[in-house]
Amino acid sequence: MACPMGHISPQAKDTSGRSEPLQKWLETKKRVIMLYEEYIHLLPLQQIWENPATEKPVLEPCFVAAFHGIELCFLLLAEFISDDRKYVFRRPRVEMVANDIQKQCLLLTEVVDGELEEDNAHVSRASLTQHFPFEACPPTIKQASHSPCLQRLINAVVASKDGMTVAERNSLIKVVLNITNTFDSSFSRWTVGLGIEHQLNELRVAAGLAEEARFRARARNLDYAQLVHPEVVEATLSGEVYEHEEDFFFRAVHLGSECWAFVVHNRVAIAQQCAEEGQWNIAAARIIQAARMLHYLGDHILMLTSMNLRDYLRLKVEIQGTSGEGSKAVKSFRTKLESLFHPLTDALAYHDAVSDTEELLDSSYSQPLSPCLSSETQAQPASQPQTYPKSSPQANPQFNVLNRQSSTPRQSPTATPGTGVVSSNGDAHALTSAHRSAATIADSAQQAAAEQTCAPDPQQSAAAEAREVKLKGLLEVYEEPDSHAGLYNYAKALEDVEAGLLAGFFYKHFCLASNVIGSESKGTGYMGSTNRAITALKATFQTPVYPMLDQVRSALGAKIDLELAHLKGRIMDNIEAKRGYGHI
Repeated sequence: MACPMGHISPQAKDTSGRSEPLQKWLETKKRVIMLYEEYIHLLPLQQIWENPATEKPVLEPCFVAAFHGIELCFLLLAEFISDDRKYVFRRPRVEMVANDIQKQCLLLTEVVDGELEEDNAHVSRASLTQHFPFEACPPTIKQASHSPCLQRLINAVVASKDGMTVAERNSLIKVVLNITNTFDSSFSRWTVGLGIEHQLNELRVAAGLAEEARFRARARNLDYAQLVHPEVVEATLSGEVYEHEEDFFFRAVHLGSECWAFVVHNRVAIAQQCAEEGQWNIAAARIIQAARMLHYLGDHILMLTSMNLRDYLRLKVEIQGTSGEGSKAVKSFRTKLESLFHPLTDALAYHDAVSDTEELLDSSYSQPLSPCLSSETQAQPASQPQTYPKSSPQANPQFNVLNRQSSTPRQSPTATPGTGVVSSNGDAHALTSAHRSAATIADSAQQAAAEQTCAPDPQQSAAAEAREVKLKGLLEVYEEPDSHAGLYNYAKALEDVEAGLLAGFFYKHFCLASNVIGSESKGTGYMGSTNRAITALKATFQTPVYPMLDQVRSALGAKIDLELAHLKGRIMDNIEAKRGYGHI
């Protein structure tokens, strides 16, 4: 497996029909995916995510997937503590996995209880801080549950503690203290217990710590066994004979990545729905959650840099035939994030169309009613806005905002759900006319389109004009955030998740591949060349997800630089003047 979460791209994609090369590529791709999913034991966990125990579940699949990631780290901790290889320094690996568990607990708390920090907290059906039972609440029981993965960790601590050095024992105490304290701070507000708190106390005692009173039996606990099925996670270790030292570590990190990739896709899907309904701030909150998870995933896969290289290379020879490029969840990250841009541009196009229509109506107020305005048209309620096709700027002959004069911002009618117009606090955004710097952007776009062909192409012209409208609307959102707070907040969230994907996940994946594989070695995937894989990985983090936002930021910076040129360096000049120095 040359590149965890690797990248593949066929040499040619024949969309007109399945030619022999394309058919061969598709068959090979299916084989890569199948082998990857079987190798890391993904399917048994996926079946649990897709078959929740709760009737009409809200967050159970995310809760379960996250705890699968935590349970896998319990197994890794047990394996690392028990590792008897003399040439492996156990302490940093144990501390690294413990830190990973802490990050997962914090992310899970944000998923389950994050809505409590939002304006609509009173309608939350997901938080476990409310009293049971409630609508769509998960199953609970009076007795405690049992995690075989956590039990393996307890047993490993008991068996290994006497043979540890003083430094390793102190490190172990710190690790157990941090893990149990994080569990307490993350989940203590819930009105039910997890059901495994008694095992956390056993872990503390095994490490030489006192029991924590807050981990003692509670009146009701989540039915952890029915929800999480931890025995399925434990079977990924006990159900396989591992002949290579780093094999389970390699598989478990990939499987843990799939757990949180599932949660990322859930957050993105909810954000998409909220944005299409015009709930911009809620959508932005979900996107920011996804961004943090992508940053976490980058750190998570970097744990593999602690593999012993010789032992991994011996494993690598025997797993030839597939690679992390078989991850369907990771392969669809970019596509799903790109789709989050559409509600924003749809809202801009809608407002621009409404603004154009209002200008036409305003110009007619000083004139007698035209005969073409029938009584039926005049009788139309003012609260029903005229609709326009999202994809066609030419639907309105006055749509060319380059030639439109500045106008006073108007408040557009409140849109019905699904239009993507109203912000989460109910404010409608009335976009004003284009700014001079927007015209520069549009001119560049039109010039680029014109250079592609000498003869004007109607489709290219329409696309260029639509792009022009989007750029101008985005520029105004960035230049006047006080007038478009919801849209601006959403756009900034898109910047966060773009950074999470590119800098948080793809770049760190590139660093992992370079560190573990080396730039001149051969990979295990069917592409057959690590050189090509590394090149592809560079493209993943060098290619922006939202290039239009980057273009708008540059344009706004240039515009403000020009407008405020007379203030350039003023603060620095004042500092120098106070110190009595001239220019450096």
